[in-house]
Amino acid sequence: YASPLSTSAYANLNISVYGISMPFSFYYSSDNLSFSHPQFSFNVSPTYKGWTLHLGRRSMAFSNYIYNIPFNGIGLEYTKPGGGGLRFGAFYGVLRNAVNYDPEEVSSATAAYRRTGWGLKVGYGSSKNFIDLYLFRAQDHRSSIDEVWYDKINAQENVVLGMRGRWQIIKQMALSANVAASVFSNDISAPMVDNEKVKELDGIFDVRYSSLLRWAGDVSLTTNLNFLSFALNYKLVQPDYTTLGVSYMSNNYHSMGVSANTRISKLILGGNFSLQSDNLSNEQLYTTKGFVYGANASLPVGSKINLSASYNGYLQRQYDGASVVNDTTRINRLMNSFTFTPSYNTSTTNFNHGVSLSANYSENKDLNKFNEGKSDVTTVAIGANYSMTVIPIETNFGFNYSHQNSDGYDSKYVTNVYSLSASK
Repeated sequence: YASPLSTSAYANLNISVYGISMPFSFYYSSDNLSFSHPQFSFNVSPTYKGWTLHLGRRSMAFSNYIYNIPFNGIGLEYTKPGGGGLRFGAFYGVLRNAVNYDPEEVSSATAAYRRTGWGLKVGYGSSKNFIDLYLFRAQDHRSSIDEVWYDKINAQENVVLGMRGRWQIIKQMALSANVAASVFSNDISAPMVDNEKVKELDGIFDVRYSSLLRWAGDVSLTTNLNFLSFALNYKLVQPDYTTLGVSYMSNNYHSMGVSANTRISKLILGGNFSLQSDNLSNEQLYTTKGFVYGANASLPVGSKINLSASYNGYLQRQYDGASVVNDTTRINRLMNSFTFTPSYNTSTTNFNHGVSLSANYSENKDLNKFNEGKSDVTTVAIGANYSMTVIPIETNFGFNYSHQNSDGYDSKYVTNVYSLSASK
């Protein structure tokens, strides 16, 4: 994408004076693909006795079903020092700048409306028992781009209400839940719904004939015993669930899973299995189901060496939906991955040394009996990393090497990467 060269510079500085922390950051880039001018951003988040003020391009932690992108504006958060008790936060800012192209140009990209948003959150409790409430609203501004685009691009708006909580049922068992309801309009120029109940939402959200109310959420039950930890979870995201506070989110699926971990002396063992299925609306041509499973082990040898290994598998199969699946094109794919990672760390008065190695073997196989293996891929990857910290001068040095070899039906891809780093 560079034409012909690109440059960027980044700097970060944190100042702490009498308990007030002020992190500053500067970013410059000359190769932005959306604008002809460079980007510039200035950000600061000073904190004092549990209060945090956000200015510039910042982000705030919300429910993952509601909001997780940066805003360019102002925000305020309060968390009781030491945790627990009442906490709250609020922000307002620009989520996306307007992008206005000339539609007469053949090479013109799609324009985008300026999008602003605000959010509120309030919670109470400790890490064991708590409840958090969230409210998020975002909208596009039609006046931010040329009106020639109005009929080609829909301006959108969105309101999301969410709740997240945890209940420690007994000492060994806890129940957690995270749910959200989103009202989303994909076209704010659509006529408004004339209904008495809908009018109760005036001033909060304009319900239009382009509006949809959808739900998303998950619930999990965890058990921790002396020798075993165990978790059950269920997740559902309704078809067409959309929030303008998340850059991307899959919808129209539900999943159920189980995971367990145990310790045998110094050996730590874990495993997981889950099933995911889409087409909750029964309107897709086909239904896809995925089976995810894995196992991992970790063993420290003395105080300097640690050995870890893991296996991950994924089986994807296609079933009938609104149409009957054709056996010759049916998706039936298996993926396996094995990883081994030993590491060694040692310290002296003036130096900290760390060495880690990694080896991975993965395969992606098409199990369709009519396929000749043309999409099968086998990959072998190895890596080595060395790091050193010089304690007297508080400086870190590092060297990294990685090699990857991928073999396909009629192709082979090999890459080697070397990197050196230093930081102070």
